Amino acid sequence: MPYTETDGKLVWNIQLKNQTEVAELVLKIAQLADAANHHPDMLLHKWNRLQIELFSHDVHAITDRDYALAAQIEALLT
Repeated sequence: MPYTETDGKLVWNIQLKNQTEVAELVLKIAQLADAANHHPDMLLHKWNRLQIELFSHDVHAITDRDYALAAQIEALLT
């Protein structure tokens, strides 16, 4: 899994080819998150980088929901 555990969150920094790829990925992640009723933090920085942070806000910790969504997000890029 390409995520690292940082400050109690699963974090993945992704570099893509261009802004369009980043925007398309954000939309796909949002659709997965909505379906799971889960809410990752996503930060777009530079012109081609996306940082994803997963943790369960309701319990302030990483849970099975986070690992499940992390795997779904990773599958988008494989």
